[in-house]
Amino acid sequence: MNKRMLRSCGAVLLSLGVVLGAGSVRADEPVIRVLALFPGKAMLSIDGQRRLLSQGQTSPEGVELVSADTDRALVRVGGEQLSLEPGGVVSAAYAKPAHRETRVTRDASGAYLVGGMVNGRAVNFLVDTGASSVVLGEAEARRLGIPFERDGTPIRVLTASGLAEGFRIRFDRVRVGEIELRGVEGSVVLGDGPSRALLGMSFLNRLQLENRGNVLVMRYKF
Repeated sequence: MNKRMLRSCGAVLLSLGVVLGAGSVRADEPVIRVLALFPGKAMLSIDGQRRLLSQGQTSPEGVELVSADTDRALVRVGGEQLSLEPGGVVSAAYAKPAHRETRVTRDASGAYLVGGMVNGRAVNFLVDTGASSVVLGEAEARRLGIPFERDGTPIRVLTASGLAEGFRIRFDRVRVGEIELRGVEGSVVLGDGPSRALLGMSFLNRLQLENRGNVLVMRYKF
């Protein structure tokens, strides 16, 4: 075989290697597969683990479902958004969250008080399992810039003082420590309302809760 033929064969082999490399999935990269799609939900396989995610939820591996319908799912991985269709497979280098739990210590009065954020703005929460949703008073909601009158639905709210006027609204993001959830149902109570933001069940129901004496441990529910 002459030198020209060797160079030609070498070029073909190099081209084939590039094509195979572009289409292959490296063994050390995590793999995301779409198993099923639903309106607002997606069943994904992430490194072989089945994860049913609702819109706004993040898996323990750090894969967030941004949106989903019956045609495709939009996920966010390591700050990058990826569009996936049924049967689709992607490989993405992402880091699993280093922290997946938040601990809240009970105070001397027996209450669990914790700092947090609503839509990126700081609030002080009282953990309240008797509240059906995350609840803000009118003054707090206005301070946070929540457009509850524009985007919310008028409702009547049962408070400790009786019935009050309010608005049902969905908060984009609610964060407590290392735990952040998206698309959290909430309400704003008009008038005096609660003096402290209430971290209710629309947030807590999406987590695993564990009481350890005077410490409440919150983890992602997976």
